Amino acid sequence: MRCFRARWAYLTLVAFLLEGCVQFNWSRVSRNTPIGVKVLAQLEPGTSELTECLQRMGAPLLVLETDDGQGAILLYVWHTENNRGFRVSLPVSEYASADFDYDLLHTKAKGAMLFFDGDWLLRSVREGQLLDLTNDLQRRRPALMEG
Repeated sequence: MRCFRARWAYLTLVAFLLEGCVQFNWSRVSRNTPIGVKVLAQLEPGTSELTECLQRMGAPLLVLETDDGQGAILLYVWHTENNRGFRVSLPVSEYASADFDYDLLHTKAKGAMLFFDGDWLLRSVREGQLLDLTNDLQRRRPALMEG
C-alpha cells in the first residue's frame, strides 16, 4: 500500500511539472579578498602604527571616528554569497498561473576592525561576523560648522 501511494504521489508531481515550468538557479559572488590570519597576527597592539597597518592590509572599506574623537576605527570587510533555489510555475486556467519560489541566500560578511588612538598607534583588533563587529558602533553626527 505504501508503494502504491508513493508511486501515485510521484506520478502526480511529474504530471504537474510537465504542464508547468521549473527553473533552477545557483550563483556565487565574492567581494573583497579576505584578510589573512597571518597578516592580522603580525599587527601588534601598542606598537603597530597606522601606516604599517595600511601597508600590510591596504585601504579599509570604512573609516570611523572613535567615540572620544581622538582616534579612528578602520573596518575591513569581505563577503561571500551563495544563492541556490528553484521556481515552479503551473498554469491554473487559461488566464492564470500559480508560482512558487524558493531561495537559500547565505550571506556571510566577515570583517576585521582596527582601533587606533590619537597617536595613530593600534590599540586593539577585533575580527568576526560584520553584524557582530558593528552592533555596538554608534556613528557620530557631524559637527556643525559655523561660517
